[in-house]
Amino acid sequence: MLRTAFLGCMTYDFSKGDCAQRRPLTARNAYGIRYLCSAVVLAALAVGYPSSALARSSGAPVRSSGGGLPDELLCTRCHAGSDANSGPGSLSMLINDASASEYSYTPGESISIVVRVSDPNAARIGFQMTARAADGCANAGTISPGPSSKLLEAAGTGPCATSSGNIQWVTHRSAVNANMAEFTIAWTAPDAAASPVKLAVAAVAANGNGNAGGDSVYSLLAEVAAVATEPQEDPLISSEQGVVLGDFYSKTERGAPRGLATVLGSDFVTRGSENWHSFAGTDGFPTTLAGTCLSVNGVNAPLKH
Repeated sequence: MLRTAFLGCMTYDFSKGDCAQRRPLTARNAYGIRYLCSAVVLAALAVGYPSSALARSSGAPVRSSGGGLPDELLCTRCHAGSDANSGPGSLSMLINDASASEYSYTPGESISIVVRVSDPNAARIGFQMTARAADGCANAGTISPGPSSKLLEAAGTGPCATSSGNIQWVTHRSAVNANMAEFTIAWTAPDAAASPVKLAVAAVAANGNGNAGGDSVYSLLAEVAAVATEPQEDPLISSEQGVVLGDFYSKTERGAPRGLATVLGSDFVTRGSENWHSFAGTDGFPTTLAGTCLSVNGVNAPLKH
């Protein structure tokens, strides 16, 4: 598009990058005209390349992950061109090569999340992601950036102003100059009380024209629930066999100090526990095994399995 600015005796053609005279120059005013031309060039750069567009190439501002979360905006507030998710490209968020919404997390586990963006019309790609608890405000665990991204933190505002601590986002460190990109984020899952976790991500597929017009914006929200756990029942000693003196295969009629007794029943081990084998150490067998202990006359007995 041809944009022309007039300053007194001359005009500047932004598309050609030169000054065109509107009247013959004289030696007396030539210096002044060259000075004005330089001023117009600087003004043209300021108009043609907004500072906001330049700044976004090194990361999106906080609260740009969309997803319908409280007080979260979308990249369309700066990048104009079309409605979100109306471009020819795609945005996906993957855990173990499957959609993040299909995953169930175990509290405290470390999970690798891959954000994948593709758009045939893109020249540059950037993104922003956040992980929130069920209320949409509090952080859900912690997120850590990969080599091509960085962490942003800021206090909550609006509906999230009462959230304790800063809210976390991860965004691109530098826009990727391609029509497809992948960003990897490490997520440490929260406890089950935060379930379902809301993972919100937004991406910009910019056309590279130096301003915020004509770009495509994509947005995605995935809800990830904690692994379902069955309620743990209290340990139950069998009413049929109960306590057997001695080893189960070599029973005795009478017990003895430091003797062996076998207890039969159910729910002695915490479900999901893998540490239910015990081995004698220097201090003998442990008195707690997989969350279970056995008291004999008020004293916790050593346990063997």
